[in-house]
Amino acid sequence: MTDDEKLIDEIIKHVQMAEAIRPDTMDRAALADLLRYRFPHRDAGDIEDQLIIAWQKHSLFWTPGSGRPARSARG
Repeated sequence: MTDDEKLIDEIIKHVQMAEAIRPDTMDRAALADLLRYRFPHRDAGDIEDQLIIAWQKHSLFWTPGSGRPARSARG
């Protein structure tokens, strides 16, 4: 299994956790930072983009968290 496949598997696990705690939300920035630490072959922006796609696909919501602006606001 490649590092990218492992990353996608981990994102899917977090999607399932987010679905289980609905309507509560997860902190996207904190999750992106955690996954960046565990999967250093991708930068935080790449991981955050993948999280956004996965969350939208599953109609989930998140908090931007950590006082960081949402990715779309950062450009």
